[in-house]
Amino acid sequence: MQKFTILALRGGIVVLFAGVLFGQVLILPIAADEAVREFPEVAAFRWPYVIAAALALACVQVVLVATWWLLTRVQRREIFSARASRGVAWMVGAGVVAAALTLAVMLHLQFVIQAGGPALLGLMGALAGSVVFVLLMLVMRSLLGTATTMHEELLEVV
Repeated sequence: MQKFTILALRGGIVVLFAGVLFGQVLILPIAADEAVREFPEVAAFRWPYVIAAALALACVQVVLVATWWLLTRVQRREIFSARASRGVAWMVGAGVVAAALTLAVMLHLQFVIQAGGPALLGLMGALAGSVVFVLLMLVMRSLLGTATTMHEELLEVV
């Protein structure tokens, strides 16, 4: 991979990480305040939902850090090693946690509070995206494992 590509990807990771951090620290509390102001009946759920959203965003940050770590493996030409699969495993784990958090909030919103609307639709989209991401990362982990095995066999031949 070219140095420019790795540098551009790292720049994107920094921007995304900063944006997610901004969302966790500033946007979530402000949005929660506005939701409580408009719908006082959900005031009791303000902090549990803020914490769940912050944890889901932390999962995004884990994926970004793991991507950075994998880029370092690529740059050092160490991507085809058993160690590299750890980064993908962290991504899968973060995706599963994000999906579980999203599902828990969605079920609570639908069946306990009995609310729906755009928030529920957004949560469904987030859940679908999380599940697809996890499945994609499982495929990528399998491909990385196969490529690592082939790389090791090729090194033995050479």
